[in-house]
Parts: sequence; C-alpha cells; structure tokens
Amino acid sequence: RRVVWPPRATMSRSSSTAGGVGHAASSIDVHRCRFLKWRPNAVSSLAWTQDGSHLAVGRETGDIEIWKDFVCETIIPGVGDNTAYRVLWLPRRDSSSPSSSTEGSSATLPRLFSAGLTGRLIEWDLRTLKPKRGLPSTGGPVWSMESNPQRNIVALGCEDGSVRLFRRNSEDDNSPLEYHRALGHQKGRVLSLCWGTRKDDEAEDGKLVSVIAMGTDRGRISIWDTESRGLVRDMRADRFGKDPTWIWALKFVQRGRFLAVGDSIGKVTLWDTAFGTQTAVFSDHIGDVLALAVEESTEVFYSASADGSIAQFRMVETRQSRSSSRNNTPQLAPVGGGPLWVRTHTRKAHSHDVKALVVSPRISPFGSVEKGDKARQRKRKKKRATMPGGGKGGGDDARDITGAREYLIAGGADTCLSVVQSERFGACQMPRRILPVPSRSALSLATRDEPDEAGGSVARPLMLYFQGKDIELWKLGASDGLIEEAQSKHRSKRSRKDNSKQRKGLQGPIKFERLRLGSQAEKQFEFRTGGGRLTEAKISPDGEFVAFSDTSRGRLYRLKEQLAPKQRLGEEVKKLVYVCEKQAVRLQGAPNPGESKAGPSVLPPFSRCAFLPPRNSKAKKPQANTAQGKGYLVLATLNEPGGIVLFDLDTCSEISKVVGKNVVGSVRLLEASRSGKWLAFVDTVNVVHLFNLKDPKKPKYHGRLPGFDNRVVTAIGFHPTYADLAVALSDNNFQMFSKKSLALTDWSRDYSPPQSFREYQDKATQIVFDTLNNHHDSIVFLVCQSAMWVVDLDKTMYDTRHSASPRKEALHLKDKGSSSSKKRKSAGRKNGTEDLSKPRSCFMMTNRYQPIQFVGSVPDAKTNVESKERQQRQLIVVETPWLDVVESLPLPVYRHKYGT
Repeated sequence: RRVVWPPRATMSRSSSTAGGVGHAASSIDVHRCRFLKWRPNAVSSLAWTQDGSHLAVGRETGDIEIWKDFVCETIIPGVGDNTAYRVLWLPRRDSSSPSSSTEGSSATLPRLFSAGLTGRLIEWDLRTLKPKRGLPSTGGPVWSMESNPQRNIVALGCEDGSVRLFRRNSEDDNSPLEYHRALGHQKGRVLSLCWGTRKDDEAEDGKLVSVIAMGTDRGRISIWDTESRGLVRDMRADRFGKDPTWIWALKFVQRGRFLAVGDSIGKVTLWDTAFGTQTAVFSDHIGDVLALAVEESTEVFYSASADGSIAQFRMVETRQSRSSSRNNTPQLAPVGGGPLWVRTHTRKAHSHDVKALVVSPRISPFGSVEKGDKARQRKRKKKRATMPGGGKGGGDDARDITGAREYLIAGGADTCLSVVQSERFGACQMPRRILPVPSRSALSLATRDEPDEAGGSVARPLMLYFQGKDIELWKLGASDGLIEEAQSKHRSKRSRKDNSKQRKGLQGPIKFERLRLGSQAEKQFEFRTGGGRLTEAKISPDGEFVAFSDTSRGRLYRLKEQLAPKQRLGEEVKKLVYVCEKQAVRLQGAPNPGESKAGPSVLPPFSRCAFLPPRNSKAKKPQANTAQGKGYLVLATLNEPGGIVLFDLDTCSEISKVVGKNVVGSVRLLEASRSGKWLAFVDTVNVVHLFNLKDPKKPKYHGRLPGFDNRVVTAIGFHPTYADLAVALSDNNFQMFSKKSLALTDWSRDYSPPQSFREYQDKATQIVFDTLNNHHDSIVFLVCQSAMWVVDLDKTMYDTRHSASPRKEALHLKDKGSSSSKKRKSAGRKNGTEDLSKPRSCFMMTNRYQPIQFVGSVPDAKTNVESKERQQRQLIVVETPWLDVVESLPLPVYRHKYGT
C-alpha cells in the first residue's frame, strides 16, 4: 500500500510560495508481509516473585520468559520440551530485591527453578541463560512443584506417587538444593500440591505445624504432616462413570480452614480440613478445572477451566456466623450459620484451555493494564452498587485503585496472557489480553543488488527470520507501481462516525492506495541448526553474512550466489539463489570438541549482535559509504556480563574487547548507530550503557544514561543524522538523549508524549527511523503489537494540560475511500484554506496492521542503485493475522447445546 499524508508545516526554501509556508504531499510504500508461519507456544506455568517485581512464564517448549511491568525482558531458551512444566522463584537472603535497589548495583534477581516431565529440578543462571545446576527428582517425571511459605523447601510431585522434598541447608544463597526426604507413597501420579499450616492438637500452646496437601490421578486427596510424616486427612473425590477423577489443582483458603479442589469432571469442591467433609460443590465449568489461585486475604479464590473460563468465588458470612464470632464461639463445621461460599462472577478470558492461574502480591500500579482507570473510578463514585460485603460503593470492589493492587494473570493453550485487577474482575467485561508477540523481534532486513532488465541493478530486500532452532531467508516481492481499483465504499454508519471522530483535528487527509504486486516473495533457504534453541540470529545489511547463536556457541556463515539454470518455455534463464555454506567461516580460537585442529572455530555465545559498516579510523569524519571493507560484527557475549567483542569480517578475527562498568546480568537490547561510531545496550536492571567505537580496535566505554525510576526500557534506537539515542519506556514515555552529554535533548525537555499515547495499553517494542529520505529524517515509527505511532520530531505538540480532549490526538488510518464528517471539514479549515497557525500534534497512530512483529525501512525494489536520484522509501511491516495462529492451535472444548 502507498500511504500519502501532508507533512509538517515548514518554511519553504522556494521564494515563490505565498506567505513563506508550504507543504508538499509525502508518500511511502508499505510492504505488508503475511507469509511467515509464526507459531507461538502454549503457556504451562506462571510464577511471581515474592515482592511482585517479576513474573516467570513457562512455555511448553521449555522456554522461560521473565516479565516486568507486563513487558517481556528476557527469554531463556529451553533445553528440551516440557522442561518448564512448572517454574518457581526462591528469594535470596543476603541481597535486596531489584525493585528496592538502585540501578546499576550488584543486586540480582531471585533464584529461578523449573521442573518438568524430564524428571530433573533445574536452577537457571539468569546471566548466561543456561542451566546452573540440575538434580534428579528420584521419582520420575515431575507433575507439580510448590515451595513452603518460608521459601526454603521445595516439594516435587512425582510420577511414582510420592512427594520429594528438597531444601537448602546453608545460609549462602549460592548453595545448591539438597534432597531432604520423601512423603506419601501412594498409587498414581501426584498432579497437584499445596502447602499450608494447621494447629498441633497435642501441643498446649497451639503451635502451627506445616502440612502439605497432594492430589493424584486416582481421585485421592491427602494431607500430610511434613515434620512427623503422618497422614492427617484422607479424602476421595466424586467419580463420573468408571474412569477415576484427576485432581488437577489444590489451594488452601480462609487461612487453611478449607481446601479448594479442582478436578477433571469440571467441579470445584471445598473440603473442611478439620473434619474431612465437603462444604460446597460448584459445577460451573464444562471442562476440567486445571488451575486455582487465591488472593492474599484467602477469602476470595479463582478457578480456571479447559473451556477457557475463569470463575470467582467469595466467602459470605451469615448472621449466625457473625454473632458467633462476636461471642468468640468456634465454628468448626459449616452447619447452620457457618460461612457460605458463593460464585460471584465468571469471565470467558481465553478461547482454549487455561493451564496456569496466579494472583500477584499487592504491588504499586505500573503501566496501563486497563484503559480508562480514572473514568471508571468516576463512574464508580456515582453508581451505588451492593456487594456481599455491604455498604456504599460496592464493598471490596470500591477500594482505592491508586494504591497497591493485586492482578490476576492467566495463560493457557491459546498462548496469550490475560491480565485483570482482582478488584475489578466482576466489573470489567473482558480482561486485557497480551499476545505472545516477542518484545525483541526475531527478524532482520538486508538489501541485495540484482540486475534488472535495463542492464542496471536494483535493490531487493532480504528478510531473515528465526524461531526455535529454524532459520529462514526470504526474498521479498516487489510492486510494479500500478494502483489497483478502489475498494467498495459501502460502510456502516457507525464506522463512518468513528472514522470522522478519530481523524478530527489533523492536517489534511491521509490516503491509502493499494499497489499491485508484480513478484511474489520467495524462500531462499531454510535449515535447522544443531544444538539448543537460538538466542539471536541476524543478517548483515548487505546480505553477505549470517550470524546466529545459542547458549553454548555462536556461528558466522557467509551467503554465496549460485547461477541455477532453469528451463522455461524452451529458453534457459538464470536465477539468483542464495544458499548457506555448510562450513562456517574460519575464526581464530580453539576448535570444537571432536573436530580436528584444522576445523572451523566458533564464536562465543552471545545474546545480541549487530553489524557495523566499514569505517576508516584515521579519518576525522569517517563515512560508511566511502570506506572499504566488509565491516565489523559486534557481539554481546553471555560468558561475561557487559562484555562486548568486535570481530573484523575481512580477516574473521577478534580485534578488540571491552567490558561495561557495573553491568548486571545479560544484555537485553543492543543497537548501533548508522555510522557505526556509537553502540548502546540495555542490561537486566534496565540501565542503558553507551560505547564509543570511533576506533574499532580501541573501543571506549562512554557512560550510561540517568535512571528511569524502575521503569523497563522496551526499545532503543539512534537518530540517523545526529546519532541521538531514543528510548521508549514501559510507561509509554518516549525520550531523546544526547550522545555526548547523556542528557535529555531540547525536544524531550520541552515536550512530552500526549496523553493518548501514555494511556495506550501496548508498549513500544521497536523504534524505527526513516533513514532513506534525508528530508524526513526526523520521522520516527514507534511500533507496538497492535498499533504503530508516527512521530515527527520537527513538529509542535499538543499541550495536554490545556487540551480539551487529548484522546483526539490519535490518528487511526483508514481506507482511501472512507468519508469524513462535516465537523472535521469545518474545524480545520477557514475560507477554503487550512489554518496552520494552530499547533498540531506530532503523534499520529494507525492500528491498521496487527499484530505487528517487525517494522523496517529499506530502499524500494524499483529504485535504481546507480542513479543519483533520491531513493524511494519502502516500509516493511511483518504481521500475522491472529486467526491464522488460532487455526494452528488444537481444537478447544466444545459442548453441543440441546435443541440447537
């Protein structure tokens, strides 16, 4: 598609323009790519840290994602399928949490463990992204894993029907877990576990004893004393037919007085732990109840089912129970006036099985989890609601939303995460869904010159894509420049109304023209790498080299051209085919184990990499387009925190190495300037470090940016001309920093993003500058999952403090034939001409492309490389329709309704 919009109002260089103000239409060709087969993985487990700062998400392929502020910071590649069936955090004793520490300090994250059907308990090194230690469970595959409230003992539910306990005996945080004992040998698998406490009947002082509840695939529910190893309670679940009932989830509620059980027949049962009797039974789900979660008060819990629904249950006290509590009369059995459990709300949050459910600790609000928080708070004050707690304002649902709050997170087979505030579970119609689009894109672009029919050469874009262990190289198609016929203009009245409302207050219309595709995209090669899952793969800008790495080693390959004859209509034609050499580029270093000394060596394992253009270090102002050579390869190694290694692609040897100061963990983001002089990366604690690569053989550490108040850095990018560093944060804040002073630029000090951008739910995961048109080098594209924001740094911005309706600053790009309302025509024009004296917002948004995986700017394929004319811009937008992803998922639970 070709997008045409009037640019900013600038002073015209031509003296013939009346008034000295002129504006010419600017266009850009948008190449939409939908041919990639993106297949995300299902969520198998969720785990919060004790302070609620980070969330660990385990996938079925063994990958573990670490999230903060609902932004995926790090992805740990799995060592095998089902290795992250259960994940768990253990706090450290001698160091403070990252949320309470200063940025750049030596504070580290808690210890991360995982267990799965491989039968091993694995501790992960968050710096190298590799397994740190591994212990056998001694009981076969692990189906469940939980830690005690003191967080010093880990219980594993194994295949042989027993629970294995592991504990750390030393006060040192780095000490490994050791095998302690085994509990409850019984028939069947231990599918669920839950820790709790009870009063010791034999002790006079009422000492609390630690107990653990376990559920098997034979329908047995048992409670064991962890100290005496004795059986406290033994219960049996209901059966449906001849098949045994599987106990998928267990949770203690109301401070251990009741035990909530989720089984395979779709029932949620509450058992009295004092007597071993059923208190309440709920049959609201039509599928297996796979997960349970309890709030901090332990009087509200949630259940998730295979039908994709989530139900909320709340305890309601009757009159007799309240009068007995005033008289200090114990109510052990739920008879007469005992507490009553009711199901309050049910929400369909997912389309497939919900396998994991967790409630976060009470933490301060961060980001925009739900849209319109203040508006809903105003409506709640006006509306009088009656909740089970009684009183004006809806009881617990009317708590102050500006303070600490709890979040309910769910994930399952549809690969999405649903987020909702637990206090608003009944008020919201639909929880927010976070698509599994990776925060760090797995694609990279390159341009390769090809001969054209006129005897010259044209630039054809290449795109490299990696997922898991597979790497694909595609040659994108090209348009012949012809415009297709306009689409039908028949649109609903509501659509026209929304369109006119969203486009109000802008500098003229934005048109879309559909271009005809002259050539289709072609896959050049596809291969599976040996070893583990990939952490990074990138192609050089000239399309000559491909670098990729896993957690153990890195590789560098060269692409070569082959002329392949092909018979077509009796004529022999030649076609360019890009294949990958089977033998890696030889590098200096020790050979691989099992290979001869003459064999190829490998690169060190790296988390991020970047290709730098060739530069002449002796020149005062080196230019990338005039220097000779193939350039350099920059690696952020996993072996050393903050280690940056530079390789010369001409000699294929390491030329320099530099280490950043006070770098914590691995490198999350890595970006190089267009000239290759500056390099920036972001570490685990979201500190942005800057390096000066004026002399590649002697790189220097330049410094780091000021702190961001515990906010996550979601994307970074360099300005193509001035090399100023752009930073996008998790609170939807966009800032520009000077490369020399490391301070905010004048634009960032004078302006801040509009409220419409700050309140947007999705975060900016990519920053793309228009590097091909020198007249529009100030155009910035902020890429989110569901939208793309166009920012003009040379434009004035709305002052949101005096704007009547800041939300109208957003621009939703529509089709070319869409009609505009009369209000918009009369608001922005006077006497037939547009009034340019009023300030216009420099932030414009389009939600036409979603979900977006990658956005890049390359020269148009029709542009002649040898000509001196200005190169035509082409924006590559890679998206995968969500319906295509859903079709690849297994079928959801379906029950036919009688009579339909």
